[in-house]
Parts: sequence; structure tokens; C-alpha cells
Amino acid sequence: MTASAPLDQIPRRTGPAAGASIPHLVAALREEERLILDLIDIMHVQRVAVAQDDLRRVDDSVFATHRILCTLREAQRRRQNLAVVLCDGASVDIHDLDRYLGVRMSDELGEARAALRQAAERLSAEVAQNRRVLRGAMQANESQMRVVAGAPPAGGAPGGHAVGASYGGAMRRQADVAPLGGGIMLDTRI
Repeated sequence: MTASAPLDQIPRRTGPAAGASIPHLVAALREEERLILDLIDIMHVQRVAVAQDDLRRVDDSVFATHRILCTLREAQRRRQNLAVVLCDGASVDIHDLDRYLGVRMSDELGEARAALRQAAERLSAEVAQNRRVLRGAMQANESQMRVVAGAPPAGGAPGGHAVGASYGGAMRRQADVAPLGGGIMLDTRI
């Protein structure tokens, strides 16, 4: 039989998980969900800004995304610390909480986990959509720059313009362009 230590000699938990409880873990999951939903809102703002060619709002959305991602990383660390304490030191993925918590796994915790998972899936879809929109905007910008520079469109003839080729709706003849070197042509009809 071992003697138990007096209560005043038992080390107390300190740090972000000191008062770890299931309600704290639920709150941490809800906070992550809220941050992800904020990111989804920023994705919408960013798409509108790209569609409207509003570079200031695009730039603002990039900085807002960065700020929220930093906060989200902190929220994830907090949630992970709480889970480690509640799962007796095991580093547990949120999908495995049922197995580690057993009967302590509440309906509210399961709902918070499901809501976080759903928000993360929505964010993934929004990010993919923004990538497509941004990629399209970049390609359109490149095409416009080629027209301004008098260069053939991407995938066009490397040696210059074909006679009567149309760029941006304007017909140009070979006599109207002068080679600049490197396959770029300058429109000399100014």
C-alpha cells in the first residue's frame, strides 16, 4: 500500500489547459468554427473584389486572411492542449475523441465537432473556388497585357502575328507591327 501525498503537495495544472473540461473543449471547437466561418466571409469579399477589379479590397482581404489564420492556429493549439489533458496525455485527433473520452463524450461536443468539420469542408470548397477565380483573373490580365504589348496570344505563333490576326477585336496586319526581339511585337500604328 502506498501513502498518498498531502493535497498541498500535489502539482497543479498550469497553462491554457489548466481548467480543462468538456465544456471548455466545446467552446474551443466553437471558436475554431467561428474563425473558419469568418474566413469563408473573407473568401466571398475577395471574389467580389476580384470581379470588380478592386485591388485595395483584394489586398485588404489578403491581410484579413493572414490575421485570421494566425488566430486560428492559436485556437487550434488551445483545442489540442485541452484534448491532451482530457484524454490523459494522448495527442488525439478530433475524430478520435469518442474513443478516448468514452462516456464523457457529450452530444454537445459531438455537435461542435460536426459543425467544425462542416465549416472546414465549406472553407475548402471556397478556397478552391477562389483559386479558380484568381487563376482566371490572372489569365485575363496576362491576355490584356499581351494585347497592350502587341504580343501574340498565349499559344500563338512564336515568330509574330499572322497577317490579319485579331487581338482584342482589332485587326492588325504584319506591316503594322515591328519585332522587338524575344517573340514580342510592338504595334507601330500609334
